Amino acid sequence: MAIRSSGALPASEINTELGRSATANFNLNGAEERALAQRLSGSIAFNHFYGKSAREATITVGNMHRNTIDTSETNARRYGWSASGKSNYWHFENSNVTSGFGSISKTTGLVTSGTLLSLQMVQYNTACGYHLELATTRSSNGGFTTMTIKRSGGNTYSFNRTSAGGFQQTINNFGDPDISGSYKWVFTSATTGGSVGPHGAGTSSSYLAQLWGEWTSYSTGWTVSFT
Repeated sequence: MAIRSSGALPASEINTELGRSATANFNLNGAEERALAQRLSGSIAFNHFYGKSAREATITVGNMHRNTIDTSETNARRYGWSASGKSNYWHFENSNVTSGFGSISKTTGLVTSGTLLSLQMVQYNTACGYHLELATTRSSNGGFTTMTIKRSGGNTYSFNRTSAGGFQQTINNFGDPDISGSYKWVFTSATTGGSVGPHGAGTSSSYLAQLWGEWTSYSTGWTVSFT
């Protein structure tokens, strides 16, 4: 539950959001406090906690375009964030590009019993449409109800976990489970493509295209939150 957005803000409310006792020690300059306020450096005040949630992180959008070894699929592009070695996705890739890109302010405490490994949009080619993929270490389909992605001054995009077109262990470009223990939810409008068979479409193509357009145009000002 996010912290209030106005009015007097007691330290007890911030402690509660951080999962502590309301009367626990509170340090305005503490690492956990600063991470929640999204003020990792510089001055910090109680108003910086307005509207913040412990299940929210800031994202700087990066990109990783396909290595053009396979010239027939030069359109494959990814935008978002991925830890190094976690950017494989379900589609077959001769180039097997796994470098990290973008950044995120935190990876734990967002999805219950799981660490985030990547949050990326993929366009394999125009026929496959857009895929929004969330990868975590959580091996079962749960841990959140809704994922919300928003940009300051831009639009807000909400995705219900139960509307994902698929949940499965990440498959590498050889069709084998990824050895890192990565599991993905995929939000897509496409019903074909992928080395593990068709995805179940459940998300509007225009909705995904709008998010893709913002991610390709704006790299900063993004947050992702989970409920």
